[in-house]
Amino acid sequence: MVTMLKFSKRSLIALGGLVWFVVGLSLLIVGIQFILSAVVSPPNVGEGASIFLWLSRRIENPQNVVIIMLSLSLLIGLIKGRTVITKSAKRQVTRILGYTEARLPLSRLYSKGFYLLIGAMMGLGMTLPLLPISADTRGVIDTAVGAALINGALYYFRSAVNFKYLQQRG
Repeated sequence: MVTMLKFSKRSLIALGGLVWFVVGLSLLIVGIQFILSAVVSPPNVGEGASIFLWLSRRIENPQNVVIIMLSLSLLIGLIKGRTVITKSAKRQVTRILGYTEARLPLSRLYSKGFYLLIGAMMGLGMTLPLLPISADTRGVIDTAVGAALINGALYYFRSAVNFKYLQQRG
């Protein structure tokens, strides 16, 4: 007989945050590398849509262009994280808190629909290299999504820390 590994609700919530944090940090690192690579090897006009080239026509210093790109992508990530991603995290935490069992299997970390959404987002991420966009533009997208996921992970972590309060509140 196979025994399924089970977690407390608090641990499952923290694990959900850890998953989002690791994925977000990975995207953030890759995105920043793509953006920084534009200074060393600027994209050519034929490489596809390039935020770096567009900004370089308006701002002479390439380091300033990179700072603007990083700042904008982090700001977009923060806004998306505070609005869309945190709402999604709240729904997942509320769902986990609603289970009557004290210990839950790992399969209940996310809802079935959310697993489909994760698959769709991964598929979209895998198509980015196929789209007519330059590496620096992909870097802005990856950095924004990574920052948003890290922001959502913080909600999971706060929920795990405040677990007893959330549990009592219902």
